[in-house]
Amino acid sequence: MALPTPQGVSSLTFKPPPLDGSLTFPELFDYNATHSPKHPLFRYNDPDNGGFRTILWEEGVAAFHTAGHYFKKYIHGEGPVTVGILANINSITYFAVLASLMRLGFIPFPISNRNPVPAIVHLMKSTGARHLIVSQDTSLQNTVDEVSRQLCKVDVDDKIITIPAPHFSDLFSVKPGEYDPLPHVRPDWSQTALVSHSSGSTRVPSPIYTTHKNILRKASRPYYGEMDICGEVFGVQAMPMYHSMGFLSLSFSTSTGAIIASFPPVEPPLIPTAERLLSSIVDTKTTLVVTVPSFLVEWSRDSKSIDALKSTTAVMYGGGPLEKDAGDTLVANGIFVVCLYGLTECGVSAVLPKSIPMGGWEWITAGSNVDIVFVPTDEKDIYRLYIKVGDRRLYFTLHLRM
Repeated sequence: MALPTPQGVSSLTFKPPPLDGSLTFPELFDYNATHSPKHPLFRYNDPDNGGFRTILWEEGVAAFHTAGHYFKKYIHGEGPVTVGILANINSITYFAVLASLMRLGFIPFPISNRNPVPAIVHLMKSTGARHLIVSQDTSLQNTVDEVSRQLCKVDVDDKIITIPAPHFSDLFSVKPGEYDPLPHVRPDWSQTALVSHSSGSTRVPSPIYTTHKNILRKASRPYYGEMDICGEVFGVQAMPMYHSMGFLSLSFSTSTGAIIASFPPVEPPLIPTAERLLSSIVDTKTTLVVTVPSFLVEWSRDSKSIDALKSTTAVMYGGGPLEKDAGDTLVANGIFVVCLYGLTECGVSAVLPKSIPMGGWEWITAGSNVDIVFVPTDEKDIYRLYIKVGDRRLYFTLHLRM
């Protein structure tokens, strides 16, 4: 079946992978390495090298397989083992960790390093995860030690196997064709592909399970939008990879050929600031910016920042509302501002429209495969929003004031 908005139509380097169910999402990595080896996967700013460096798909997949062999030294047995990730590492290395675990048939579980010890203990117990990939910084090492102690209080044999997070240089120094391919794995569609967790803003964080069937649906979301984003430089420099918005970089780049722009893969990773992000946007020639509202507010008050953003295709924000004055200022200066609306449970429901909606930049355009229903509540102008279950749809509930 033809999808409404094909991706990579005019690309000479990217052959879109099949999203018809003939391949599972993890199988798309090797497909892209075979059919789109010279297409860019990553781009990071490097002023001494003409502005940026590029990592191709064939190089990225070589790193995925290399990481997979590294993790197999610590994780024994076959099947869908849940592996927690509590690591303060750069986005490109984190991307490779996620992809390699999925390629092995394991279940990655990114955990926010902002969670307190009791929340992490709860998440580990809830998911049954007993493997934890951890970066070497002292604060997280201390956190993991305390998590282990609390788990052992309940059951002395309930121990966590910690895995040192790999370094960028260990993974991306391996050249295409010089790595040992991992055995082929084809997971069941109903099997869990990824575990994420709620924010914990209103109660203790809870695990959220995404099946292989649903993760492929999420990856196909741009095909129900209005733009071909293949070759667009998707800037996720400011997005933490343990967040659902960070995971977009993995799903959308794999399915559409969008190029992922990030900060340099240094240790410790760079902390995003509005100034640092804008510099990276300029150096990497980012066209689709993904950021938090506070950075947009800061940029809207500086004419040089506004001028720098004029070269982008769109500036997308999420995670909270954007001040109206800031949005109005950016739009008045020719910046295409888009709300990247979505939830952890169902992914991004809004799509990238060709133009600002008639109602203004504050409004969103839902994907054509998202069947939305508004159910009135007892309160005036308050509706409960549902997304119907269907062949290409996901379900969730929340409260919205319309």
